[in-house]
Amino acid sequence: MKRTAFVSLFLSFCFFLSCLIPTTFIRAADVPKRSYIIVLGTDALKQSAGLKQFVDYKSTNFEVTVVSMPDITKQFPTVTDKVEQLRQYLDTKTQPVPPYVLLAGTMDEIPMVRFYYDLNHPEYDAMTDACLLYNQSLSFFDINGNGKPGEFVECQVFEVIQKFVIGRLPTDSIVILDTYFPLLIKAEKKYETNPSLTGMVACAVEFFADGFYYNADQAGEKVKSVLPLVQWTTLYEKEGSYTSTLPADPLTTANFLSTWNKGLDIVFTEAHGGNWRRIFDDTDKDGVYDTGEEHWVRFWGPLTDFQSTTFLGYINGCDTFIDDNWTKTPFPYVDNLLHGKLLNFIGYASSITDYDNPLSKAICCAIGNGFSVGDAVATVKGNTLPRDRSESWLSITIAGDPSARLSSKPLTVMPTVSMTDTNTNAITLSWNKNNPICTYIVQVSSFADFNNLVESDMVYTTSCQISALPAGDYYWRVRAVYDTGLGDWSEGTSFTIIGPINIEVDSLPNEVESPVITVTGSTNADSVKVNGLDATVASGHFSKTVSLTEGENKINIIASRGTQITTANYVVTYKKSLILKLVIGKPTIWVNGMASSLEAPPVITNARTLVPIRAVVEAVDGTIDWDATLRQVSITVKEDRLVLTIGKSLATLNGNTVAIDTSNSKVVPVIMNGRTLLPLRFVAESLGFEVTWDAATQTITLSIR
Repeated sequence: MKRTAFVSLFLSFCFFLSCLIPTTFIRAADVPKRSYIIVLGTDALKQSAGLKQFVDYKSTNFEVTVVSMPDITKQFPTVTDKVEQLRQYLDTKTQPVPPYVLLAGTMDEIPMVRFYYDLNHPEYDAMTDACLLYNQSLSFFDINGNGKPGEFVECQVFEVIQKFVIGRLPTDSIVILDTYFPLLIKAEKKYETNPSLTGMVACAVEFFADGFYYNADQAGEKVKSVLPLVQWTTLYEKEGSYTSTLPADPLTTANFLSTWNKGLDIVFTEAHGGNWRRIFDDTDKDGVYDTGEEHWVRFWGPLTDFQSTTFLGYINGCDTFIDDNWTKTPFPYVDNLLHGKLLNFIGYASSITDYDNPLSKAICCAIGNGFSVGDAVATVKGNTLPRDRSESWLSITIAGDPSARLSSKPLTVMPTVSMTDTNTNAITLSWNKNNPICTYIVQVSSFADFNNLVESDMVYTTSCQISALPAGDYYWRVRAVYDTGLGDWSEGTSFTIIGPINIEVDSLPNEVESPVITVTGSTNADSVKVNGLDATVASGHFSKTVSLTEGENKINIIASRGTQITTANYVVTYKKSLILKLVIGKPTIWVNGMASSLEAPPVITNARTLVPIRAVVEAVDGTIDWDATLRQVSITVKEDRLVLTIGKSLATLNGNTVAIDTSNSKVVPVIMNGRTLLPLRFVAESLGFEVTWDAATQTITLSIR
């Protein structure tokens, strides 16, 4: 017995300790989970058995985190405003898809923000979760800078960006949570099979001063038109001077309650405060509102009137969530919600100035297309805001589970995918967005049955680039991941990666002596041009012979396939060969085989060959000058300058003194028969010639290559 008592005490202590810290419930899965954050007003609510059931149920499709406001306060000890504490905490939980947030606590424990949307008219005020729903700090709602949120400029509404999808349960009662959550789970499981739906539209006549009145039946017809699968019961005003002419049963308390108690999936009401009929009897027949010609009838409200549970109510009217005296007291609609008669509803935390607001139709249309209640409201808020209705837009509030939905319809929708050109080794897939989607799975396989995956990615946008794919045949497919599970795969489509253009050029020499060169190599291109001329391309190889000019030649290679182009550039220097021949005793010089006359024939003196050097110098585009005073010959070839003096065995080369013949000082320039003759070997080698001697034919060959 003592052991059993100790174990029980220990387990109780562990449970108590767990209530002091945030708890995260994560179900392992092969797809990413959208975040679902439950914020409790008090630590005590963590002990709710109904909450634990709800967390277990939601963890099938979501990553669920439970945290209390005391937990959050500990994380932000320097922040005193509760709304700001919550906003800063939620900012740490953002992800590409806005998380669902359920706030369970009283309005004091988890307050909303009151703001004035027109600073010139402070009576135009509203209450909102905007500090939580949008990515603006508390100062965004504090225009006058007094440290208290409250002011709001209408034009600023366009600057906010949605980050969270919020629902509320304004209670701190464990008993209520233990009753509410099991009913909610049972109802939501019903809609997972997408059953037939029943609903009620109940719209009163909205009467205003100066004889203007508005039949809310037009709003009811719009809602019915975007939810055609619902089997509707229609209740419109049939009493008084201004009534609906559309086919409908009379909007009376008895008709409303009897329809509700048959059991409904969705109820849409549009009336003063969501449930008041304002009946005008034009007794004097003047068509103008007169004092005493109206009376009010409340067609629903007391908790005891309802016997059946309705899953979703869209309660369209002023102050349907909080009373119009701003006491932060929830209206009877919230009582019905908390006691299991209305499990979720969309309402307003302020006055709305135009009941025929397109928001109602747009939100109901989104719900009918498979959006959760929260996604429907948040998406419409983010895209269809009327500029002159910002107060209505901001004060829409969701009571209940923001992830609740009436249909799993989108699960059958396949993305329509398009693909960019695949000539390179990367492709870009893009597809239409089918809401409400958490993410997408993109797969690429080398087989049509997708048994050999090359790539499998999770993406949060409507496009995906897959790079570094080797050349080959592939298949791709895309599927959406919804809150409720996986969608269908798009039809697998094949594509071919040809790969980038490759061009490999066979080695080219830096210098050549020939005036032509043949450029060859391998490529996967369709065509190749070398210096603008078409090359021969066959079996993955190309070849082209091009002409060269003396000096540097740029070799430009362009390979193309379709719209793809790749280039390669090289430089080849063509050095034209020069061969000179002279024969002792003959007044002739042969330049590359072409004979020209010499001023005098070569002679041998002191065992060395002397020649008139002008023809040799000019053959290499050099110049030669004679200074009669100094009896000097100056030779210039490119950057080299050689100076020789008649009768002197020393010369200067680029300013440096050098010996003409180190082994024979008698070898000197001479004047013979009026012609200047210079030592051939010394001059030729100084100019870069290679000198060879054929004794048999007494021929001297000079060559530059």
